[in-house]
Amino acid sequence: MTSWEVYFDTRLDIDEFAGALRRLLNLPCENLTAHQRAQRRESANYGGIYYLFEVLGFELLLLRNLGETEIPERYDHSLYMIISGGSDTANGSLAEHIKEMAVREGIPAVRDSLSA
Repeated sequence: MTSWEVYFDTRLDIDEFAGALRRLLNLPCENLTAHQRAQRRESANYGGIYYLFEVLGFELLLLRNLGETEIPERYDHSLYMIISGGSDTANGSLAEHIKEMAVREGIPAVRDSLSA
């Protein structure tokens, strides 16, 4: 299955932006899966602090665009979200919806798929 990304051009740090996304997307404050309840996480593989949101069977990973998780093609976007867990069509549609919601809130955003 193809994952999709939404790249965000924001000056907010990852914690502030995760809070803004929770409000914008009406996300719960914790995940339902027992071993993944905490959304705020830390991993050297994901460039330090990152967020994992579970919603409607999708996984939404919010990452900083630097270090191990840097996407050089999107150097002008400080954060990005990887959407996975659904079909190719569903992942792409959810990514487009999240992008549009962010843009309506004044947050420049771009949808892309580096794995497509």
